[in-house]
Amino acid sequence: MNPQVQNLVMVLGLIQVARMLNLEDPNKVFWMRIIHLTSVGIILGLCFYVRTRIKAKNDTTELMYIEPNPWSGEEPVPITTTYCDYDCDEVFKVVKQTFISLCILAFIHLKWGYVQPLFLQTFMPFKSLFESKVFQIHFFNKRAEGELKRPWKVSSPFGANSGPKQVTKKDLKRAAKAASKKDKGL
Repeated sequence: MNPQVQNLVMVLGLIQVARMLNLEDPNKVFWMRIIHLTSVGIILGLCFYVRTRIKAKNDTTELMYIEPNPWSGEEPVPITTTYCDYDCDEVFKVVKQTFISLCILAFIHLKWGYVQPLFLQTFMPFKSLFESKVFQIHFFNKRAEGELKRPWKVSSPFGANSGPKQVTKKDLKRAAKAASKKDKGL
């Protein structure tokens, strides 16, 4: 099943469960806050564990890719890194996403008193974490081949895959030309 459809089904199911639990009770609100903060702590702990496993493997295989930048008029520059650094960056993105989500949710909950988003965000990040490619490789020990081959494409809700693409020799020549033109222009 498509991950976006799974997310929709999960959200609709959790909304029904939240209605049955009557989360507006002040005692339940307190416990929802505790449960949500505990789930955030577990997610951050799992990210730390995955990062520790990445550092322990220390895979220094070189990875070259081009990070697309559709909003900039500049020519994309090839990025050279290692699998270890690339995976650590992906874990950092998950941590950053978790903190941003926590801040937005805290604002919504404290400003307007909504409890249902607390309930939803207690469970949804686990699904995203378990589906993330870095987590599948380093936590579930899946091989990095096929869909899990680096660099990873990010699926958009509109069906198109975007994200870094593997660098070819043609891309390297084009990037070298662009860099030399840029140097001559300065």
